[in-house]
Amino acid sequence: MVNEKQDNFGDWLITQPESFIVNCLGAEKASRFITGDLVITKFIDTTGKTYTLEDLRILEAQAFEIRQKLSE
Repeated sequence: MVNEKQDNFGDWLITQPESFIVNCLGAEKASRFITGDLVITKFIDTTGKTYTLEDLRILEAQAFEIRQKLSE
């Protein structure tokens, strides 16, 4: 379940400098977030556990496949 604080954090984070977003999320997650491939709420589960990139590749395979095809 997405809560209001998560929505507000994503809205706020996207307004920050790219270097700050990369520092917060790491390069790959930041890239997915900045381009809109994944919203911030996709990076955590309902208990607050942060998903790894491998977790996200499994859970959000379509977003990763699209990016891979675009870069080829």
